[in-house]
Amino acid sequence: MSAKNYSRRALSGIEMPSQAVFIEELRRRGQELEDVTDEEHERRMTELSKCASDPVYFICTYCYTHDPRDLSKPYIPFVLYPRQKELVLWLLERVQTQTAGVVEKSKDTGVSWILSAFLFWMWLFVLGFAGGVGSRKLEYVDQRGDPKTI
Repeated sequence: MSAKNYSRRALSGIEMPSQAVFIEELRRRGQELEDVTDEEHERRMTELSKCASDPVYFICTYCYTHDPRDLSKPYIPFVLYPRQKELVLWLLERVQTQTAGVVEKSKDTGVSWILSAFLFWMWLFVLGFAGGVGSRKLEYVDQRGDPKTI
């Protein structure tokens, strides 16, 4: 994948899966967690290795998100769209090549959630990792109770 900046246009047009897709994904994840928990030590270590080597797999298998505007669905499986998967791999490439990058985003494209999940993955699997998130405006950072902030 070439190093490129993600623009609003590049991430727009994302279609939301139906509620049935989310429910089925919750069932699949629950079964997978049960299987992993009940399997012998070698199976668990293999699963851990898969998670450590592939942030897309980790996010799509173990991460959840939520929409603060819809409190009826407190936990939504984090199902990455193809373009969002590309963003995760682009972020990983930035880390591996130690190169900077800028992600321009529009609202409701999942970029903040993706970045949070990616940083969480880095924190879990990269020894000594430290990271941070910023915003172009101070009022968009860390305002408790305001869903528009990071």
